[in-house]
Amino acid sequence: MTDREKQQERKPEATEDKAARTRRPGRKRYAAPGLVEYGPIGKLTRAGSATVGDAGAMTGFMMQRGRMVLCGNVGPGLGDSMYDGTIYVGGTVKALGIDCVPGEWTDADTEFIERKFRIYGLGSPPEFQKFVCGKKLYNYDNLEPAERKLVL
Repeated sequence: MTDREKQQERKPEATEDKAARTRRPGRKRYAAPGLVEYGPIGKLTRAGSATVGDAGAMTGFMMQRGRMVLCGNVGPGLGDSMYDGTIYVGGTVKALGIDCVPGEWTDADTEFIERKFRIYGLGSPPEFQKFVCGKKLYNYDNLEPAERKLVL
């Protein structure tokens, strides 16, 4: 066996040893987040984000779409500069962000919240408020063609 072949055989072992050395002892492997995260910050999932507890300032900043379910209180700047989506808040809101407005509650919203609480075994849901995008920051379509080139 040549020296080169011996080196190629050793390389996989070296990378395995390096990975084992960099991993901290006692540290858990990554697990995909569920819908509900207990604590101050919700984790984004395919189905949206949910927090059982309080959320801080600027929650939902520049939200593109989807739904956030916040069961506790929310700090200032909720939904600031959001483009689309829905934010449900179970507690109090310190201050709304720019272009975030209270939305009209529908039967579909009630069904969604009750279904999520039932699926995740959270008991009966509290009284929620709904917030959506006011769409006042949507001014790109009003620009002249020459102005659009400047934006892009």
